[in-house]
Amino acid sequence: MPGRKNKATLITLNSLLLLFCVEARQSDEGYKIYYEMTFRKDSTNSATTSELTELLISGDKSLFRTVAQGEKDTNEFHKHLEIRPYIHTNARYRIIKDRADEMVYYYEQIELLGGPICTYTELQNDMDWILMRDTLTISNLPCQKALLDYGNRSWEAWFCPDIPLSNGPYKFQGLPGLIIRMRDKTGSWVFDLKGIERVPSFTFDLAFLNDAEAMDKLEFYERKLHYKDNRMQINEAAGKISFPDEGTRQRLYEKAKIEAAKNNNWIELYP
Repeated sequence: MPGRKNKATLITLNSLLLLFCVEARQSDEGYKIYYEMTFRKDSTNSATTSELTELLISGDKSLFRTVAQGEKDTNEFHKHLEIRPYIHTNARYRIIKDRADEMVYYYEQIELLGGPICTYTELQNDMDWILMRDTLTISNLPCQKALLDYGNRSWEAWFCPDIPLSNGPYKFQGLPGLIIRMRDKTGSWVFDLKGIERVPSFTFDLAFLNDAEAMDKLEFYERKLHYKDNRMQINEAAGKISFPDEGTRQRLYEKAKIEAAKNNNWIELYP
């Protein structure tokens, strides 16, 4: 993957269209596109959390993840290093979209303490967009509106037809232009474009994902929900955690139960 650069190297939104002033994209080009992801973890609480995410595009493939997850993946790739700092991210997934086979590959480590990376696949054409006539200028970019029902949420997208990248944050893709803003109707999840870099083409150094445990999407969500609600029991039974006394055990179990109840607003709602 291309080397990371500081924010000063990002091309501002006002300059984005200059990247696409040529008639055709070159085969040796890649893109690093950044979105700010803002979300509410608890649907009963108005508090929001924000994190920077990245969409990496090269050839027929793209990869979406948080920037922090990218740092963790770099550490995994270079796991021979003696020092690998702890890096926190609110989203532990990687999403690979492959135009060659028209598939979306989703990877996430459900269990925090050394569990396997789990994976499932979806068809790219699972998204049934409705194009609207509404237009809006966002950061000097001419955008058009599109609607989508996906993951038991209703979404509103604003995409730029002048940027010929049929892609966007998370799994979203398939519009005739790059998605500039994505928002669900409750305002619980919002993605805003922050910058873009044109870089040489590259390959994705994610060989460790080849060992991921494959399952269907429903099984994945059942497993994720079960872990969310029974995290302490699962980790204790596996010998991954222990407690100095029963009082501490009960206190931490109760704390985990409260935290699980507040983690109720995933980007895709449980079917």
